[in-house]
Formats: sequence, structure tokens, C-alpha cells
Amino acid sequence: MKIGEMLKYSEFATPVIAKEISINTHGLNFLCIVGTHIKGGFVAMPEWNVSAELARGDRGYNKQKIETALNESSWAAAWLDRTAQAEVAAELAEVLTKYIKK
Repeated sequence: MKIGEMLKYSEFATPVIAKEISINTHGLNFLCIVGTHIKGGFVAMPEWNVSAELARGDRGYNKQKIETALNESSWAAAWLDRTAQAEVAAELAEVLTKYIKK
């Protein structure tokens, strides 16, 4: 793709809207960058090497996606067992889901 073509596509792009949220749970801090893009929502937790797609208004789906991302993170595994990862995912999903706007 040429630069001119990229510029043409960017004219139609919807801007990404994101917020930083710091959540303390299980004695740990999770700095979350959460927002929306053209196809839905996302969360990134750079300090944990975790990112996940999120859905608008679906806390159960969001919990599953966050839990899967935590399970795949060696950094999260060093600090949290699988049960704690599931609990953290549920708590994060509860807070973050309300930030995924239509």
C-alpha cells in the first residue's frame, strides 16, 4: 500500500477514544488503557503485557477476554494463580465495561 492510499483510507477512519484507569485489586495495581474503536472496545495493560478486545455492554464476554489474556501472560502468572486471575478479570470487566460506549 502506498502512502497516498493510506491517507485516502485514513480520511474515513473513526478516531480511537481511550481513557487511562488505575484499578487496585488483590494487592496489585492494574493501569488500564480502555477505549473504543470502529469495531468495538479494547483494554491494554502495558505493565502486565496484556491486551484484549472488549464488547459494548457485555461484562461476561469482557471477563472471558481479560481472563484469557491474563492466562497467556507470563507476568500475570508470576503474580497471580489461575483462580486469582479469574477474580481479577471479573473485577476489571465490571469496571471497564461501562467505558465501552456505542
